[in-house]
Amino acid sequence: MSSPRGTVARVAEIDLMSPADLAELTAAVDRGDAETIRSIGHHWSGLIALDIFSVADAIDPEK
Repeated sequence: MSSPRGTVARVAEIDLMSPADLAELTAAVDRGDAETIRSIGHHWSGLIALDIFSVADAIDPEK
């Protein structure tokens, strides 16, 4: 599994997320805020959502 920042970079490469949403996701990763990351993930589907949820799980695997 890649690092949380690596996963965010992959999501950014897909180029479907607005710059504001990408900034929010990046800031949440930097803060270690798994709850916000999961909230963002719920707005997506498919592989993008799975990637975002994997970031949250890497930060806080207990949830």
